[in-house]
Amino acid sequence: MYNSCYPTLFYWKYDIPNFKELKEYTDSKNEVNNHRESWQNDCKIDTTYITTPEFVNIIKPSLDLFIDEAFHSRVTMNIMYPWINYYKEGYFQEIHDHKTDIASVFFLNDGKDFSQFYFYNRYNNIASNKLMTALNYEELNAGDKWMPEYKAGQVLFFPGTMLHGVSPHKSNVLRKTLSCNFSIA
Repeated sequence: MYNSCYPTLFYWKYDIPNFKELKEYTDSKNEVNNHRESWQNDCKIDTTYITTPEFVNIIKPSLDLFIDEAFHSRVTMNIMYPWINYYKEGYFQEIHDHKTDIASVFFLNDGKDFSQFYFYNRYNNIASNKLMTALNYEELNAGDKWMPEYKAGQVLFFPGTMLHGVSPHKSNVLRKTLSCNFSIA
């Protein structure tokens, strides 16, 4: 009998308490960085990197929700590398992970034909070709990509080691998200 073990794919979702303030802040940061980082080689995306300290105060209400539920006590979270993502029509983010404790995505807008954030099963190709031939590969692969439900004004927090990506954007309306990673101190 087939059994699953070690359920390690999980995330937290919250409404952003101060969404209007966060949206105004990100709308004021519209300078796209022309220097492409190595992580951008396999995707098509524009970014704005955030280095200003006031950003921490803007995401603090969302971060407090996460810390209170996930850890049931106060922990110190160090923010690392915040950035704004811009998805034009045809833009996407390849499947990837982060070498951090926690990753987050703040959804700033949504709409018809918008690209979708998804999680991807890290172990989908772990079986040998012989096993894949003997088994129904389509059945095994059916649950490898999972798209959580979310809307503008919500944030997802998840372990940085979870594979995730963004499907191709099919709208002519610019899709915007804010992402940042955290280490637990």
